[in-house]
Amino acid sequence: MMILGDLLKAESEQELNTTLKRAFFSDIPVVIDDHVSEALTILTNLTRSTSESADLLDVAAAKELYMDEVWHKGIIVTVPWVATHYLKDPNSRATGCARWFPENYGEDGQKHLGWSHNSNKVSRSHFLATEFCWNNRVTSLYEQFSKEEKSSLIDALLTLGFPLNRVQQLQKPCNGGMSNSLPDFVSPHSKVVLFPDGSGDYVAVTPLVSAGFQRWVHNLIGHPDISCRPVFYSKPFQVSSFLGTCGGRLYCLYYPPKLGRHDYNLNYLLNHWRYKKNLLNAGGIFHKKSLNFLLQLASGKAFVESEKQKEGRLKHEAFRLENIVEEAFLFLFVMRVHYLAEQSQIDNALGKTFELALIQGDLSEAGKAVEYFLSQLNGILERSHYSAQLAYNPVLLPLFEKAIKKILNKITQSV
Repeated sequence: MMILGDLLKAESEQELNTTLKRAFFSDIPVVIDDHVSEALTILTNLTRSTSESADLLDVAAAKELYMDEVWHKGIIVTVPWVATHYLKDPNSRATGCARWFPENYGEDGQKHLGWSHNSNKVSRSHFLATEFCWNNRVTSLYEQFSKEEKSSLIDALLTLGFPLNRVQQLQKPCNGGMSNSLPDFVSPHSKVVLFPDGSGDYVAVTPLVSAGFQRWVHNLIGHPDISCRPVFYSKPFQVSSFLGTCGGRLYCLYYPPKLGRHDYNLNYLLNHWRYKKNLLNAGGIFHKKSLNFLLQLASGKAFVESEKQKEGRLKHEAFRLENIVEEAFLFLFVMRVHYLAEQSQIDNALGKTFELALIQGDLSEAGKAVEYFLSQLNGILERSHYSAQLAYNPVLLPLFEKAIKKILNKITQSV
């Protein structure tokens, strides 16, 4: 864990601000012991816009906000939207959001809080929802305001100039929040999974959740009161860590039948196979941002950089390329999930192909499979308007090959 006392030793103000932001926005909670006043000042100033928060340790700026009625109203508005399911996309809205916390909240050293409203209010949520480590446990101002007993962190806020009547105003909406349930509703624009609540109804939660909650979901798999059905999300690379943590076996969840435009039923996939003779999603390659990245990479542009900068750039490029390839292999991920219920139909349609072997989870001929799909991928590029720049490009070929190896392993392990 990062320790605030050590971070405060940064030499320049600009370096200090950057370091503090990274620390408080990190997935690992920063330890604030012996520097509570500084931590509270930072949390307050993080609610300012980027241009205003030039100095996160500016006590006068924090006190100015404490006396600002508009600021207080903005903080109170965020209370219902502090949630444990941690939407990675802040524009995915949730309605009537309630909170759920594990029994050992704060004791496992993991962050659990997130933000489930639109992005134009997300900065205000930093004051309550940002978690940190204090007195050997993870907590937040949201939790401190929710307590009925006295809190020394709230006392420290009062000492800094936070008005007592404002404390009472925040305690009321926060009270009881730490013992509420999962969100009751999530926007249909955010793909969700539904948890049966035991009474015939379901509670909804997005699969893009914190690591602590992933482990909790994993533990539900063997629960006797949870009905079982496989679940799949339409953009696998966005939730690969979720599926990975759960071993790819989310049999305790129900997938809503209302499908978005990026969800593909079995008939669509089989028709794609009949006409295209492949199961690659060309749209994943020719998306504007993806295409621009591939063209830039294929140009072989030389960079003047240090070894450390080069290492960072290559790592970032490999990550981006893997995401593009994973999107291109989307249909195979989906087909692998359909195979659980439609085995005979898929067997008859695909015959003895590498596609079928992969969908069955067989990667015994990994080398040949990589060559096969690499050839298919280059065939799509060769038939495009960008054939000269991208097809069989000597820069892209080894990168594609490496990414395909990873994706094939993911597909075979995804159910």
